[in-house]
This record gives sequence, structure tokens and C-alpha cells, in this order.
Amino acid sequence: MAHVVIIGGGFAGVWSAAGAALARERAAGDTDLRITLIAPNDHLVLRPRLYEPEPDLAKVELRRILGPIGVRHLRASVSTIDTDRRTVVADGEEIGYDRLVLAAGSRLVRPHDLPGAGCCWWTGRGCSRTSSARARVRRSKPHWTSWASNTGSARR
Repeated sequence: MAHVVIIGGGFAGVWSAAGAALARERAAGDTDLRITLIAPNDHLVLRPRLYEPEPDLAKVELRRILGPIGVRHLRASVSTIDTDRRTVVADGEEIGYDRLVLAAGSRLVRPHDLPGAGCCWWTGRGCSRTSSARARVRRSKPHWTSWASNTGSARR
């Protein structure tokens, strides 16, 4: 049985899994294709924007997306990719593959030696950081809302 392994639970990984599942379905019901998505968490996290009312809700459980299309989600982090042996090691478990999709995303590197970078940069990455940034803005002086929210009035 062929096995597709996808590393990463962001948009690229989830869409890759959905594409593989669709290809499996279109192959005249060939169910001999296993699909495994490996990601360290249980959610697809949307990048919340400050004007969204509840950024903590900007996430979807991977099982709700992957389960109905027959994709296995393994909650783990990949530490090794061996392309010669066609295996990955995820939290100590060796997993073989026929096709590998590397969609692990990126990691932000903050230059802490740059004056002011450690305390003053807001990355916008993650729901909790968006929520804390919103709270700081609301505690500050009255400000104009974004024209995107279509009010144009001062808020406190």
C-alpha cells in the first residue's frame, strides 16, 4: 500500500492532504493509498487580525478537516528525514513513505541583539499574541478604528 506523508499542519500541509485524498478518490476508488499528516498540534491556526472580535477562536481542529477525508493525523514533531531509506522519525517513531510533502512552514527569528527588538516587536503570529496586542491597544489613548471595520469613529 502506497503511503503519502505530509509534514506540517498549516495551510500548505492541509491542502496537500486534501489534494492527495481527492486524487485517491478520483483513482476509481483506489483505497490503497494511505495519507498521514504529521504536525505538533491539534489545530490549523488561522492568522488572526487585530480587528477580529475573538482571535482565540481563529483555529480549526485538524481532526474535523482530516477525519472525513480519510487522512490520519499524527500529533508529533519530525526530527529526521532519511531520503535514502524513505523514512521520517516523528517523536521517536520511524515512519516509511512513498511520497513526502514537506510543508513545515517557517519559524520567526527575532534579532534580540537589536536595541528595542526584545520588548517592542509584535510578530502577529498566533492567537494569544494577537489577543495581548489588542488588549494593549485598547488600554492606550482613544484611537481611530480601521476603515476596514467601516465605522470611522473614535473608540476607547
